[in-house]
Amino acid sequence: MPLTLSIAVEDSWRGSMLDTVRPVATLPLAADADVPGLLTLACEYAVTLADGSAAVVRCARTAANRHVLDIGQAGQPAVHVEADAPISALLRLRDGRLYQFAMREET
Repeated sequence: MPLTLSIAVEDSWRGSMLDTVRPVATLPLAADADVPGLLTLACEYAVTLADGSAAVVRCARTAANRHVLDIGQAGQPAVHVEADAPISALLRLRDGRLYQFAMREET
């Protein structure tokens, strides 16, 4: 089953109600040529934030079936998550917006 990472930004709120969610990217994870069993993004993915800065996203599933999501901002690590199952996270990044990161097994 292919594994993907979907990224979306929550664009606006009306009081406590979410108005829209805009997809940013859906990225496939592929087998690493050098490490057997490792699935990873082909390269780091840079998400351009509303303030013009970038967040760098790295994502992988190890041969031991551990899922990893790593996000850096301004050259510094911002978030590092490891889990035994696909990761789904809602994070407020540097530009003040909420971003959804979801790893999914495609069937």
